[in-house]
Amino acid sequence: MNYRERAVKYLATGLKSEKQVRDYLARKEATKEEVDEAIAFLKDLGYLDDVKYARSVFEREYEKGRGKRRTVMYLRDKGLSSSDIEEGFSQLEETYDERKMAQEIASKMEGLDKAKVARRLAQRGFAPQVIYSVLEDYETV
Repeated sequence: MNYRERAVKYLATGLKSEKQVRDYLARKEATKEEVDEAIAFLKDLGYLDDVKYARSVFEREYEKGRGKRRTVMYLRDKGLSSSDIEEGFSQLEETYDERKMAQEIASKMEGLDKAKVARRLAQRGFAPQVIYSVLEDYETV
């Protein structure tokens, strides 16, 4: 099996970033030239697109109730550039209401003190200004 086929098979499990594919092929002992050729092949076919990958991850994380900050850190760990991350997010920005999502999460924690709610929202990756905004409306019982 050549490295193109390996890369395609690896992508069959789901979208991956360019860095993930590079790392995978390097683990399979492909040379730099073979990796570069496989990456170019995948990009030509449209199978490898970091902006598309970023958009997909933002959609998935939004559905899980995770904030933008956490998602950005995840994408950086996957090797995406800041410009690819921002472009992927900008394609979803109109549907992505971080404050509304944080309010829904906070409403499920009714009766807890504000500090605990703030920590939980921070763990989910919400920006401090979003957390403060939500806590202004939050009532403890």
